[in-house]
Amino acid sequence: MNLNLKLLTKHHLLLSIFAPLGLTLATVNPAEAFVYSFDSTSQSSNSPATGASASIEFNFNDLSADQIQIDLSITNTTGQLDSGLFGAGATSSKLTGIAFDLFDGLNIVSRSTNGKLDTWLNDVDFNPFSNSVGDFTIALADNNNFTGGNANGAVATGETSTASFVITGFEANTSSTELQEQFRQAFENQQLDIAARFQQVNAGGGSDKLLGGSVSGGILPPEPPSEEPAQVPEPGLMLGMGVSVGLLALGQQRSGKTGRQRPA
Repeated sequence: MNLNLKLLTKHHLLLSIFAPLGLTLATVNPAEAFVYSFDSTSQSSNSPATGASASIEFNFNDLSADQIQIDLSITNTTGQLDSGLFGAGATSSKLTGIAFDLFDGLNIVSRSTNGKLDTWLNDVDFNPFSNSVGDFTIALADNNNFTGGNANGAVATGETSTASFVITGFEANTSSTELQEQFRQAFENQQLDIAARFQQVNAGGGSDKLLGGSVSGGILPPEPPSEEPAQVPEPGLMLGMGVSVGLLALGQQRSGKTGRQRPA
């Protein structure tokens, strides 16, 4: 994961050298946010799944050398997936909470919420999934009872709730782009667990819990095509070229004074 950061560092070093010469280098594109979807690929507590679904957009941003902010946009997508209905075919639900793991060693130093998932919980026991994957590091819910209570104040179909938190404790010189890619891969490979809970579902058993899902976006986009960069001679070669040009000019001047041909 340090490869990208090293490339960025080399890019900035080369830019500082080439800029005075009027040369440019291709810029490095930041990673786009990735989206985690609870959908037909998720493990459901029901058989079949109700069809309730949701998505979480993860966006990472550098705040300082040792602080990165993670912004979450959590949307109830029940009945609105491009792939259509699944399971029992639910078209409406209330999303009462989401829970997921963080990498070991990371610390949350500040947090904020905006929307109906306004309760922040730590070390969440989310059954039946905690029986197999253990407790979840953090959760956002509509109340303090993550696995109970009514859903009147939860996120309805089509609604979005947001949250932000700032973390420290990651490896030195890790950029937000690199950490975002680490999270994306860990969710995709199920190295980090993530789950969601729904109530008031209009299909199946009326409630559902989903573990895992699918990941989209977030991969570094390719750099736009650019012209072949001009080759810059080595400093020693440039000095040698300058001396040669000077000697050539001097020789031409002397030739003009003493080497004229006689008229025919």
